[in-house]
Amino acid sequence: MRKFQLSAPVLVLFACAALGQSIDALVSKGGKVHLTSSYQLNHTLIIPSNTQLTCDSGVKLSEAPMLKLNSLLQITGKGVHIEGCSIYSSATPVILALGPHSSDISLLRNHLNGNNNAHGILIDTPDIHDVTIESNVFEDVKFGILQNVHAADLTNVLIDRNTFSNVWADAIELNNPVTNDCCGIRLGDVRASHVTIRGNTFRVPKHAGAGAGAGFCVGIAGAHDIEVSGNDCVAWNAGIHVEDRAYNIRITGNSILTDDHETNGEQSAIWINDGQHIVISQNTIKGSAADGIHVDYTVGHQASDVEIQNNKITDCGRYGMFISGGSLGPMNSRVHDNIVTGCAKPIVLIGKLNSLSIHSNSLDTKNGCVFDTSQNKGEVEIRDNKDVNSGGDANSTCGR
Repeated sequence: MRKFQLSAPVLVLFACAALGQSIDALVSKGGKVHLTSSYQLNHTLIIPSNTQLTCDSGVKLSEAPMLKLNSLLQITGKGVHIEGCSIYSSATPVILALGPHSSDISLLRNHLNGNNNAHGILIDTPDIHDVTIESNVFEDVKFGILQNVHAADLTNVLIDRNTFSNVWADAIELNNPVTNDCCGIRLGDVRASHVTIRGNTFRVPKHAGAGAGAGFCVGIAGAHDIEVSGNDCVAWNAGIHVEDRAYNIRITGNSILTDDHETNGEQSAIWINDGQHIVISQNTIKGSAADGIHVDYTVGHQASDVEIQNNKITDCGRYGMFISGGSLGPMNSRVHDNIVTGCAKPIVLIGKLNSLSIHSNSLDTKNGCVFDTSQNKGEVEIRDNKDVNSGGDANSTCGR
């Protein structure tokens, strides 16, 4: 868990800054508003229900010089569509915020630039649902999309085919820690749900002062029924990070690289702290600075019912897979039909792992030790694994 605290009429209107019209007067009526010239805002622009806001190419919305607003834009209702607008922050900490009770929201083909400081989209109020965020560019932002604890009931969200470039913290963060105090409130068991993150391109480089608590393409804390599929992720710390008892998580068909080879972060492509009912399937992980897939545990909680199948892990800096836990009960997990090559050790098992089956994988045996069980006191089923090159036996253990 990470804690973040932040401070329909059919009417077509063509707005031109040069003519001196108030953008507030135009937008406040709702309906269709088409901007043909850029605007500098001296306060947050409120987008009401039933507004379709579109912009000509090159139209830019930004704050006036020397101003610092709470957000540049805020959506405050239902049925809002924003398309083709360039929205730039100089000092304002949030580019676009979703207000309470927002639904049926569509954000399409916009360019959000945070000047290395602002969040792209902030979701931190209750009763937000049915949101589509598609084909946008998030550039030089702190968090690209941040869902925080006051929006715990967020549901039915599609984040599709966006580009996240030069992100300073996490590209997408679903932050729903359960039964913890955070941000001045006591958190319950309501969590964000039914979020699909697919077909996006993520670039999260390491910046000066970057800490180990950020640097992810996608962070999932406590949420449930989440799909992360078909994304292209390059991050300095962790590609996809799951924690705080998240459940019903599908991580499928992604290409993931962690490219920082220092030691002050996780540097694993997929990092699972805890959670239940997790599928990790058909991902391509190449050149991960640490582990390809890392399954860990926290005080009082561990991962269980995890299916790791049909992934290809190559040339990792440490282990193909690192799996630890077991002292809190059976894992009821399965690892099968994966390919692991070019890692110091294909699979390392630590703890008291029980109800864990590892079978039918193709593994690199050139270093002699296929399964490092030196720190595992449980019983693991290891069978029918083959050498990726020769097809020979690859079930040998070492360290016990």
